[in-house]
Amino acid sequence: MTVKLRNNLAYILIVLSLVLCSITPVVAVTPSVDAGVDSTVYSRNRSLFLYGSVNDNGAVRDSLKWTTLSGPGTVNFGAPELEGGSIKFPDTNGTFVLELRAYYGAQSYADQVSCVFY
Repeated sequence: MTVKLRNNLAYILIVLSLVLCSITPVVAVTPSVDAGVDSTVYSRNRSLFLYGSVNDNGAVRDSLKWTTLSGPGTVNFGAPELEGGSIKFPDTNGTFVLELRAYYGAQSYADQVSCVFY
């Protein structure tokens, strides 16, 4: 009986050590948002193309939206739900701060970009 119990205990320890050695830790990586490079515009052309990007890192995104945080007028986004797209600025000179925000349930991640018109 003692030999059989020792054999079973050894078997259990071997299986347990194999299971513990094969566990890979899971590292949660949050999504990242990049609204692009700040721009200074001296031309009369009041349109720009935004080159934003989002790396979901495996998360399921609910939505994405460009918004104006500040500026001397209303910015018209061609497709505010896309990472990149054409936007039209008003004829007023000044600094506009735009934000690209990605939504993941109750969490959201954002980045801002500044566009200066002279």
